[in-house]
Amino acid sequence: MTATATMTATATSTATDTVADRRTVVAVLALAVVGLGAGALWLFPDAVSRLRQLGAYAAADSDCDLAAAPCTASFPDGTAVTLAISPTGIPTDTTLMIDVRVDPPGPVPTTLELQGVDMNMGLLQSTLTDHGDGHATGTLVVPLCTTERMKWHADVVLSDRTAGYGFHVEKDHNPGPAPTYGDFTVQTASGPLSLADLRGQVVIVYFGYTSCPDICPTTLQTVAAALHALPEDKQDRVTAVLISLDPERDTLEHLQEYTAWFHPRIRGGTDSAEAIAELAGRWGVSWRKVEAEGSAMGYTLDHDSRAFLIAPDGRMVGTVRHGTPADSLARQVESLLP
Repeated sequence: MTATATMTATATSTATDTVADRRTVVAVLALAVVGLGAGALWLFPDAVSRLRQLGAYAAADSDCDLAAAPCTASFPDGTAVTLAISPTGIPTDTTLMIDVRVDPPGPVPTTLELQGVDMNMGLLQSTLTDHGDGHATGTLVVPLCTTERMKWHADVVLSDRTAGYGFHVEKDHNPGPAPTYGDFTVQTASGPLSLADLRGQVVIVYFGYTSCPDICPTTLQTVAAALHALPEDKQDRVTAVLISLDPERDTLEHLQEYTAWFHPRIRGGTDSAEAIAELAGRWGVSWRKVEAEGSAMGYTLDHDSRAFLIAPDGRMVGTVRHGTPADSLARQVESLLP
């Protein structure tokens, strides 16, 4: 190789190494920026609200407390955004129902952002489901803290503006009765089904309804995938039960067809409205009927998104959050099988 060729090759190699070094530096800097940004959001979550207020921002009356009643933030153009969180009192460490109404309909609610005012809890976010006509819903869990009374700030982020609200959470010194997770009997297309009838099996109990547009079918798809992930001999030792909170529309025959579509080990049942309300109460399940004006459905149900995991001896051993991966659920189920 001539001297010129050698110099050219060396220069090319040096240039290549330089480019690679620069890319490495850029990647490290990018990761550092992301890390610093995430840390800043945790340390200074109120900065997010301050940035929001640089755009179209309206705050509800400071005397209105979301823990007691719905609150409304009004914009100069006449748009009113009403936020309600139930149940009243906003119990901590409990799945809460979010309801947003925009009047007149226009900007679409997308997210609820929650942050502690007198205690840093980081920035919590909940994605809202748009139902059209200025109505959106979602779920939220307020973390349990050790303070006697804590102030929170909530922002409803819409497509072109943000509405702000405040509320307090107080430590509950007189909690109500804890869920019992006791035996139940529901009606199915093949006759009554009791939890006691399934003794010796792992049981997954889920409260929902067949007209549910997203959370219910997603959960049942996850349950079905988890069942398919188990060996066939173990699938036969697991039963999932969808308990319909909507007996007005969910007939037993429809429930049977609906659940069988996902997996043959998933069964559907319900009972009278009074019996279902009593059962949901005993199991600590939050839900409510929401009128859907202008919709052919007439109404929807906001409901708890958890599933309950029952051991073969009938004990409630844990809950499964919505969004849990199927393989994780399969491992939980298999660990309970003798």
